[in-house]
Amino acid sequence: MSSSPPDLYKNVLCAPDEYLEHEVAHYSQRYNWDCGVSCVMMVLGAAQREEFVNNFEKICNEEGFGHCTWTIDLCYLLKRFGIKHVMYSTMLGVNEAHRKHSYYQNILDQDRSRVSRRFDAGTAAGLELRPGLLSTAEIVAHLQRGPAIVLVDSGLLACDLCKHNKLKADFRRCFGGSFTGHFILVVGQAKGKVLYRDPALPARLCATTGLRLRRARAPPTDHDVLLLYNDYRRLLRGFRGGRAMRAHNGVQCTFCGYYTGGGHIARHLKTHRGLESHEREIIMSTYGHFRTDRALEHCPIDRVPPKGIVDRVTGVRPDWLWGGLGRD
Repeated sequence: MSSSPPDLYKNVLCAPDEYLEHEVAHYSQRYNWDCGVSCVMMVLGAAQREEFVNNFEKICNEEGFGHCTWTIDLCYLLKRFGIKHVMYSTMLGVNEAHRKHSYYQNILDQDRSRVSRRFDAGTAAGLELRPGLLSTAEIVAHLQRGPAIVLVDSGLLACDLCKHNKLKADFRRCFGGSFTGHFILVVGQAKGKVLYRDPALPARLCATTGLRLRRARAPPTDHDVLLLYNDYRRLLRGFRGGRAMRAHNGVQCTFCGYYTGGGHIARHLKTHRGLESHEREIIMSTYGHFRTDRALEHCPIDRVPPKGIVDRVTGVRPDWLWGGLGRD
């Protein structure tokens, strides 16, 4: 097995005027242990997701992890639903050195035998498990082929857009604190930011710097990463210069419902003010528009931006943005 990925990482970043996002259905975790399972939910098709939701306890019990999931458990889940993937980790097994962390003290004794058996049986079961440490740049480069499930320390990851966890993360970076493992789904990049979906949050896109993501992946995560090979992406060009955003369908403004089938959305978004210049492009490319076949009456619930951003943007139409929240 190779300790590093093949040469698919020569061109690490998108072109400067590209926005890349794998469009998946956001799924928020329901318990304090199912963040990884919720990331798997996000990459399933609608029928598979419905099957999983309707048979949640049954499937969890059949997979053997109950209410405690390790990265290897997610591999078996992805294989169950036919999602091609590769796992990278600096420890393909149970790392006894993590016993000193309170987060692992109980679950190591509880899950050691089960997790070891799953790793031992992985190759025979058709899993691709590779030892090695993937850099953040390599994860971002993989986005040309699919999203990635990444294990992080939740206390060290913060969103630069909605500001979720920012004060806590800054405090942890300066003064330390205890580790809490958490899975996120990395889905894209824009203007030097890494885009991800956090199952601990309501439906929204989050963004962070590569440096902050690297810090959040520090041990004791063992740098676990699952690279997925399903392509859900949309790739929009020309945001920086105000040129037409060429999508397969029309594009609609998230904040006011303006619709164009001719590619004038970048010019329109300049009419919405209130954002600092250094954050405007990333916020507008992430939250400002979405693709649709026709002009919609209300903004889709999973596209409504965080309230902190909406409150700062001028020209917002509340009837458009929130008018559909009470509808089926």
